[in-house]
Amino acid sequence: MFIVMGSLWCWSVNAQENRLLDKFNIHGSVSVGYLETTNGNNLMRTETSDGTWRFHEILLNSSYNITDTLLVRAQLISRVYLEFGNNNPQLDWGFIQYQPVDWVGARLGRVKNAPGLYGDIWDVDVARVTPLMPMSTYNNALRDFMISADGVQLFGNVELGSLGSIEYQAAAGYKKGADEDTGMEYYFEVNSSQRTEYDDGIRARIYGASLKWETPLDGLRLVGSFIQARDPNADLTAVKDYTIMLTVMPGVTIPYTVYSAGDTLAVDGVSISFTNIGAEYLYEDWGFSLEYFGARVKDFTVTHKQSNTVLETVGYISGGYNLQVTRTMGENLQLAAGFGQYFTDWTERFDIDASARDGSGKAARQDIYLAAKYNITDALFVKVGVHSLRGKFELSTDANSRYGVYDADPRYWLYAFKLTYTF
Repeated sequence: MFIVMGSLWCWSVNAQENRLLDKFNIHGSVSVGYLETTNGNNLMRTETSDGTWRFHEILLNSSYNITDTLLVRAQLISRVYLEFGNNNPQLDWGFIQYQPVDWVGARLGRVKNAPGLYGDIWDVDVARVTPLMPMSTYNNALRDFMISADGVQLFGNVELGSLGSIEYQAAAGYKKGADEDTGMEYYFEVNSSQRTEYDDGIRARIYGASLKWETPLDGLRLVGSFIQARDPNADLTAVKDYTIMLTVMPGVTIPYTVYSAGDTLAVDGVSISFTNIGAEYLYEDWGFSLEYFGARVKDFTVTHKQSNTVLETVGYISGGYNLQVTRTMGENLQLAAGFGQYFTDWTERFDIDASARDGSGKAARQDIYLAAKYNITDALFVKVGVHSLRGKFELSTDANSRYGVYDADPRYWLYAFKLTYTF
């Protein structure tokens, strides 16, 4: 009798554990990568000309189905890309999701944005061929800022009958986007010629939306996305003495405002928006994609608190595009080739080589690349990429003392390697 009761109790416990495991999923990946540039050029502020292993990440994502319509999802990330990231695990995104029907659902928490064609697989190495995301349309330095926000999100998939289907997302929330190791800090510092540093970072209101249309033509999808950060105000501290010059007439400048190391600058009223528009067509073993990325910064003000001098900074539109072709060769090998260009002034697409040798402050980059992904096992794969680059975009003055940012060698190579294990 006791044996029978004990057996029934063990069976009951095991059944409950199995039901729990059926509702709980956990996956992840560990990757290590290597980047190297030629001609003495260094990306951002990392000595990539000597090669760097600062290109690795650990991902752990999980989901738990509470009911058929209610679930919890989260992803932890520990990441280093050049100078960004510090190997500290952090919550990349995590939310509770309720979806009673296919065409509408809601998420609450740190919700995930999906910019462009490939924003939803930004961290999914297994889903793409290249070691790096297309650099003309996906900036790894801005990844932490664009990938998620703390707030709410509506989403769904609407069937359109003979017209295909549309998947949509719309989100609103907040984002702390300029911590010590994020790319937003880097861009503000570089835009001031690395003469300032952040005090407490930015806290911005974030609005985002995306549409993905699976068209009636089998294999063709069209995508559009928009992310806006509004009113991200921040205090900057000057780390160098410098003078802002005022142009009073062509060729004539006078000192306007003198900043000293330790002075404080308040940045107010910034509105930054990111737009992606793309198309992808998959046919048998081939893949073709074309995508545009644009970033618009509206006019904002910078106040020098010590003198109460207010400067109005004129906004700008930067942008780029990327064309990519992929081919699957059997079960284990995939190849990719691509061409892209990026301009800090999209409205005036200028000569890329000339911009690398003048003092206009404009920057651009042309990227021609080849890449390959080989599956060693079902869980282990390796990627290699070779990029022929032109232009000075993301070449930092401090790291490129051989040339200076306005006298950089406009032509160089980037070699990328990445080994990833998934589980």
